[in-house]
Amino acid sequence: MITFPGWTPDYSKMKKEAFKRFITNREVWGHLLLWILLFGSMNVSWSSNWFHRGDDWESVAPLSAIYFVLLFYANALWLLPRYFKRKTWYKYFVVLGLVVVVPELIRSSIVVLFYTPKEDVFMGIYWEVFARDSLIFGVISPVWIGFFGSSAYYFIKNWNTSSRRIEQLEMEKLTMELNLLKSQINPHFLFNNLNALDDLIDRDTQLAKEYLHRLSKMLRYSIASMENDVVTLKEEWNFIDDYIYLIEERFGKAYQFEKVQGIDRLDSYLIPPASLQSLIENVVKHNRGSVDRPIITTVELDEQGVTVSHQKRAKKTEVNSLGTGLKNIRSRYRLLTNKEIEITDTDVFSVTLPLIAEVV
Repeated sequence: MITFPGWTPDYSKMKKEAFKRFITNREVWGHLLLWILLFGSMNVSWSSNWFHRGDDWESVAPLSAIYFVLLFYANALWLLPRYFKRKTWYKYFVVLGLVVVVPELIRSSIVVLFYTPKEDVFMGIYWEVFARDSLIFGVISPVWIGFFGSSAYYFIKNWNTSSRRIEQLEMEKLTMELNLLKSQINPHFLFNNLNALDDLIDRDTQLAKEYLHRLSKMLRYSIASMENDVVTLKEEWNFIDDYIYLIEERFGKAYQFEKVQGIDRLDSYLIPPASLQSLIENVVKHNRGSVDRPIITTVELDEQGVTVSHQKRAKKTEVNSLGTGLKNIRSRYRLLTNKEIEITDTDVFSVTLPLIAEVV
């Protein structure tokens, strides 16, 4: 959480809002309704014996009734999310087996120890496991109802969540593309660089050719990368070389950049396209640099992420901004990875973008 001097979070208000969200959550009320209907449809014999329902053939033991709820949430909130994956799916069935078999063995053992002669304990446990009170093989089996019910709940909820994320990602991608078109390939950007190019042609033809080459590379990359949600870190790392070159040719030594590469194999990591370029653009847009007092920006890469940091020196005149830089980067990271970018706003302004490991 980013905090500012003189600001203290209102935890009381935050708790009230969290409670309000809980009370107004339709899913919570849906769960309560489900259990009311389920238990209302069952003739549960709440006798003094929690492990056996006695002579009432139309009811289940109290422990079995509670086991419906326990297995439902254990499977939906713990077993399936943690183990039901490509590489650990077998662990899911092993742990599920333990969750099912162990409680039934405990229940059968308790019933047999209290109601069966000692010489028939093992056979008694065997018959009790397959009896009408069994958690697994009973007339109303909490294992099968809990398993199928929780599995259906988990997969339907995941499908709905994924569908919403895809729709939101598509909307965000469209917005990002439009904003990138406005902020990167806009008349002001081209006008400023063409003016710089015109000046270079008069002074140094060879340098003007190099400038034009870098500009065309940058525009080509910007257009091509808009089709992708992520690009390799190597592509983005090389791309900002061209962008930094254009800035240094336009402004001389007023803005200086230092790149520090602390890891190898940049093609093993991914990053949202134009995210580094957007951070560097903000340095020039919002800070006043001069030859006598240059703004020095460090772009440092390590295993934790890419950090762009510089000393703050705000321009005297207010800068017109589309407000899409940090906001768009933060939104893209949340949608793509659920990760947050780190922002430090003191005398030195820095932004750290987490790296996305490429799936091989």
